[in-house]
Amino acid sequence: MSRTLPAALASALGDGVVRPTILFDAEFTSGWVYLWNGYGDLVFGGNTYKGTGDLIQLSSLGETGAVQAIGITATLAGLDLGMTSIALQEIAQNQIGRVWFGLRDDSGNWIGGAPTVAFSGRLDLAKIAESPPVATVAINYESRLANLEVPRIWSWTDQDQQTTSPGDLGCQYTGAIADQILQWGG
Repeated sequence: MSRTLPAALASALGDGVVRPTILFDAEFTSGWVYLWNGYGDLVFGGNTYKGTGDLIQLSSLGETGAVQAIGITATLAGLDLGMTSIALQEIAQNQIGRVWFGLRDDSGNWIGGAPTVAFSGRLDLAKIAESPPVATVAINYESRLANLEVPRIWSWTDQDQQTTSPGDLGCQYTGAIADQILQWGG
């Protein structure tokens, strides 16, 4: 389902000069990383975003009217080869990634209101391509709807019950009941 553009943001697009600003925050093993598509530092929401210029690229943000998982890819290019081992240690599945979109004027003030979340998802997988003397890391994020496609394998057994509720005795006899022969109707 597509979203409507906030009225303040829509009216700001008609202003003389606007600077589209994309902020990207990602959770890694050692903490959060905050990046934006400009140069220098930018403070938003109590966090300091580091300017990356052209070093970070984001795939297009798609929306659909169907109930469907849409993902994005964040690509960090031009990394030193020594950074790939750090990247491998820091990246883990299901870590959060968000993309924010906002508009700023020539003075750096937000126009049309604060940035809005354009995408929020969970880390799916990462690909590292080494091309000496630099490396490229592409991180795929999937929306929470991707979780709907994951099969839930659950049996009403004591073993499965103990994984979610240790010490619970509610399913301790289900194994014996499965093999029970019952006479019905005399």
